[in-house]
Amino acid sequence: MSHLKDLEVPGFTINYMEETDSTNDDCLKAAENGAPEYSVFVADFQKQGRGRGGREWNSTRKSSLTFSVLLYPTPEKTRYAGRFSALGALSLVRALENLEEIKTFIKWPNDVLLKNQKIAGVLVESLWDGEQLKAIILGMGINILEESIPDVKRIIYPATSIQSKTGKALDRAQLLKEILEQIMELRPIFPTKEFIDLWNEHLAYKGEEAFFHADDGRLLRYLIQYVDEDGCLIVRNHLGKIQKVSSGELAA
Repeated sequence: MSHLKDLEVPGFTINYMEETDSTNDDCLKAAENGAPEYSVFVADFQKQGRGRGGREWNSTRKSSLTFSVLLYPTPEKTRYAGRFSALGALSLVRALENLEEIKTFIKWPNDVLLKNQKIAGVLVESLWDGEQLKAIILGMGINILEESIPDVKRIIYPATSIQSKTGKALDRAQLLKEILEQIMELRPIFPTKEFIDLWNEHLAYKGEEAFFHADDGRLLRYLIQYVDEDGCLIVRNHLGKIQKVSSGELAA
């Protein structure tokens, strides 16, 4: 089994740490200091990892994979900021398919599901210079071994691990290598319809009814339609009308 500290992937500069507070914070600091694009920060353990909405992201030593990638979007790609979470999620989905033929789906806007349970989350953070977007931090946390599953009392969506659902203990370094290669492969089509088509191809609950947590605390029920070019979720509400949803998240 290979080790993260020895990993080399063409086009990427990989910075390995046994322990850190947050790989996203490390990546943000690197961006402020002008680090090259595709700098990667990966740690065996995060003490203060976070997920969407400021929630805690629990990592476990050597049983989960937590890392962040530094991207410098062009002005064209800045227009498609709503797609960056899907860039990470799609890269994982395609990596798992390539490595082990494991079929996963993207729960809008930023989670990856295996058999309707969460195995990964994506946290995108931005670095601004006035009104200009300077950098994107693409952070990911993936539950690989059974020990990585968080305490059920501290999560809002059922979680599992790749090992728990498939019996396979994936090599973390090999998985990270494949994900990074997928990120590089997807970047050229990032602003195109092809990228959105791929997202919709792997969209969880498409054509099904699902509960939805609105930002105002309401629990709504929608028929999931598709993701549009802005990365928004198109749904049909209880009155049968089509709506465009740009915030909130799907519930269990």
